Amino acid sequence: MRANKNISSMVFSLGIAFSMAPQSVAGKPFCSLRDPTQQIFEAFPNATNYKSIVHNIDNETKKELLGQLDFTIHSKEIGRHTVFFALKNDIPLGLIHVRTEAGIWGLTEIVWALDMNLNIIDFNFQRCRGSSCKSILNNNFKAQLKGKSLDGVLGLLNSNNQELYNSSADETSVGKESLSKAILRSAVKTMIITDKIWHEDIAKLNLNNTPEM
Repeated sequence: MRANKNISSMVFSLGIAFSMAPQSVAGKPFCSLRDPTQQIFEAFPNATNYKSIVHNIDNETKKELLGQLDFTIHSKEIGRHTVFFALKNDIPLGLIHVRTEAGIWGLTEIVWALDMNLNIIDFNFQRCRGSSCKSILNNNFKAQLKGKSLDGVLGLLNSNNQELYNSSADETSVGKESLSKAILRSAVKTMIITDKIWHEDIAKLNLNNTPEM
């Protein structure tokens, strides 16, 4: 956490109090936030605390989701998953949800920051391999995703916009189109899964009225 935020130890206590119960390594999904406190306050610098809400994605839920998605859900994506809600006191600012996509260089773990209407605020990598990973975070591709709704991301994904993919990395990067499409697929998956599984939680938190960031 950044020093200038002056977050007290109470915040850490709140984070621990809201955290999910321990689970075995064998049963733990790979869609998890590695350092919730730091990553949440970096994504939402105005937050004063956060709340984590855990739900189970079982095989029946997976079947329902596959009916809405054109993408495969890996077997390790089912199980207990946590979405972190950044709060300014009790008012929600947005949420953090981590999803994992398989790519040509292995698994890519993407940390999504969404507002309470599930529009994209930002994204970052927890794990990413390949020469495109670093440059994709500092270019036009990322800028075009910010503020996008589900329909907006689907529009980008279905447009086959080579200019968009080519802007996703420098000319020497390998696998830039593959990584760009994986990110777009991840965004779609994240929005749909979050809306379906955490819909009631979002509705309850939104009763507190989301302020401008």
